[in-house]
Amino acid sequence: MIYINGDSFTAGAGVREEKGKEWTWPYLLEKKIGIKCNEEARSGCSNYRIYRYTLEQILSNKDLKIVVILWTQYQRQEFSIGGKNVTFMPSDNVSKKQHSKIYDVAWKYAYNELSLYQKWLRQIISLNDMCQLRNIKFYPFVYEKLCWNNTLETFIKNFDHYIDVPQTKKKFIQTKTLEDNCPKINFLDIQKIDLIQTGWVKGHPTRTGHEQICESIFNTINENA
Repeated sequence: MIYINGDSFTAGAGVREEKGKEWTWPYLLEKKIGIKCNEEARSGCSNYRIYRYTLEQILSNKDLKIVVILWTQYQRQEFSIGGKNVTFMPSDNVSKKQHSKIYDVAWKYAYNELSLYQKWLRQIISLNDMCQLRNIKFYPFVYEKLCWNNTLETFIKNFDHYIDVPQTKKKFIQTKTLEDNCPKINFLDIQKIDLIQTGWVKGHPTRTGHEQICESIFNTINENA
């Protein structure tokens, strides 16, 4: 069995509603490699949601052979509100009055971009280690390039709120250590993927885009078989 998780790029926002899930890249990949797919992607989810669902599958599914994750933006943070998990991003347009105060508190007291980035790297390392223990192939993908190249200069540029803070170098070393111990993270260049140009799903893969993603991931799996 192949397990697949991710956000709306994987769930197939737009294509799933109009054409059906069989036209999204997880199910195209299922047909192409001939292995049953278990897909648990969700639009707007956080990486923590992806991590915990994936970890549960790795620990419990004895038939699992391959894990493919198309991670979302690490900046997405999940909060439990009234018994429900809600995901926020700094770029979100706060239109719901009942959430406006929550946003204010979240960004002022609970949001830390570097902490989210480090947590995401730890999640990748954890899943990779668990897969190795169980002889499961693990393929992590991103559709946005990582924000820095393991130098103190670019670290400060991308996490500028740590400039002039005494612990800046310590934070840099922590982050670099995590980066150095991550498995290879494959990059899907969205500039080469056909995207929807209008409507509520603007910027998401078209049916052709899902075929392109499927082909790219299929090639990566074949190259590392």
